[in-house]
Amino acid sequence: MRSQVILHRTKVTSNTHISGLHIASGVGHVNVSRSHITSNMGDGLNITYAGGARNISRTIISGNSGRGIAVWFNETSVKLAAEQETVVEYTEISQNLDTGIFIGNYCRPAIVNISMNVFSGGKKPGIKVLSCWRQISRSFSYILSIFIGHNKFEQNDDFAIILQPLVNSETVIEHNAFNLQSKGCLVIQGVDKKELETLPAHVEVRHNVFERNRGIFVANLGLNHFSPRQKLIFTQNFVRWNVISEPYSSMLNSRSRVAAPVVVASANVVVFRNILQNPESKFEIGSHMVDQSFVLNCTYNWLGSKEEKDIYYRVFDRKDRFNLARINFIPFLLSPTDPNTDIAAQFQQFVPVFDSADRMIGGEISGRESLKSGEYRYFLVINKFL
Repeated sequence: MRSQVILHRTKVTSNTHISGLHIASGVGHVNVSRSHITSNMGDGLNITYAGGARNISRTIISGNSGRGIAVWFNETSVKLAAEQETVVEYTEISQNLDTGIFIGNYCRPAIVNISMNVFSGGKKPGIKVLSCWRQISRSFSYILSIFIGHNKFEQNDDFAIILQPLVNSETVIEHNAFNLQSKGCLVIQGVDKKELETLPAHVEVRHNVFERNRGIFVANLGLNHFSPRQKLIFTQNFVRWNVISEPYSSMLNSRSRVAAPVVVASANVVVFRNILQNPESKFEIGSHMVDQSFVLNCTYNWLGSKEEKDIYYRVFDRKDRFNLARINFIPFLLSPTDPNTDIAAQFQQFVPVFDSADRMIGGEISGRESLKSGEYRYFLVINKFL
């Protein structure tokens, strides 16, 4: 293509070669609106070219054996796109056997806007966006702008959103509803590569509702830990009534990858002013950061109780496994419905006991402990020498 492709009020169904709509090369605008793209072998839409503007709106993309929408970029093309933008809006993406929306990596300024869509019944992740791994000019603070907002993710068999790794990007995920997911909802992670630590990333996950989901976590949050140019803020979210459990037998203890509704994997993640209420899950927040010298900021959240002694044991961190970062959850909110309340418990009042009367020991020793001779049982890994 050299200019544009328009697909309007059209049914594309039961094709058996690559995809329903296949853009194979060139550059230009692709506009798909008010159409049905269903039951094709391969992807619903496969757009592989040098770039342009892509707008998919008010369309049903369902039952394809591959991805719903796949966008790949050919940066070696002699053609050059005047703009680079992907917009998917007011579209139903359901029951595809592969990723709902896949956006390949692109190392020039680009915009991805996925808004007001419904993702349901998918077998693989609902949204997956790849990042550029190259060191870019300092004139571009963030070359990729991602906005994912006002979508509904329901009854999918895999994660709703995967952004891994997330670098060279400014990202906002807001006002989405995640319900009845089977595996989990949100995965934002860095990749342990030295070259990615110098790349920028700024992420805000805010005003989302995560309710009645299952899996090993609801939100897995992490960037490249040692990067001063990367930050993730998780705030104003409602994470409630989720059933999170370990993928293996409950007889085995969690090590450094505990199952919890919210897990934090790097110190440049801030979990602040959220409502977490998951009584059927063993924990509310878990540390996945394997570095005991760091403290994770998870303050001013409602954590399922007004009692500090109850909250203490629903936070999985250094006191449970000596090699994990500690989670700072004080001050914590005292309102289960208002993340902006000023009512909060400001000071620590609960001091856990290391040596109980039934000769059960365990926990983190902050001062000095002396044990009498004899046999003891332990329930947690001891963090410091006696």
